[in-house]
Amino acid sequence: MKMSLSQEIELVKKERQQMKHLSNLQLAIVRGDVMKNRAKIEDSKKKINVIQEDVGANMEKIDVIQENVEHNKVKIDVIQDNIEESKGNITIIQENVEESKEKINVIQENVGANMEKIDVIQENVEHNKVKIDVIQDNVEKSKENIDVIQENVKESKENITIIQENVEESKEKINVIQENVEESK
Repeated sequence: MKMSLSQEIELVKKERQQMKHLSNLQLAIVRGDVMKNRAKIEDSKKKINVIQEDVGANMEKIDVIQENVEHNKVKIDVIQDNIEESKGNITIIQENVEESKEKINVIQENVGANMEKIDVIQENVEHNKVKIDVIQDNVEKSKENIDVIQENVKESKENITIIQENVEESKEKINVIQENVEESK
């Protein structure tokens, strides 16, 4: 069936109106996408700022932990010096005990006249034994302190490793967000 000229004109007008309407819809969709992308970019910028702040805070924590590790190393050195000094004192006191025992043996040969000297030397032996006990206690305490400090150093190293992993993850997140920002542009 053939259309009249006025029908054809009317049909062309309708098609033009539909095309214009579609163009307006497409323009509105594009504008909406642009607004969404701008919002995403702003959100990404905020996330980057938060992550950068976290990285800064983690770096400060790493510095503090490293200072603690160095401080603990100094403490370990001091305790080890104390242990060595205590070992030297134990050796000297053990030598004194042996010397005192020998003197007791000599004095016991002269029992009659030398009973008072024997009592004095025995007191010295007992006093030296007490000193040995005190020093041995100090050595045990020092060993326990070294164990605690070594555990603290180990924990500090583990904390540093965890924080460094967090820093690396944060850097990767920043890179991904920056790539998303670049793609959004």
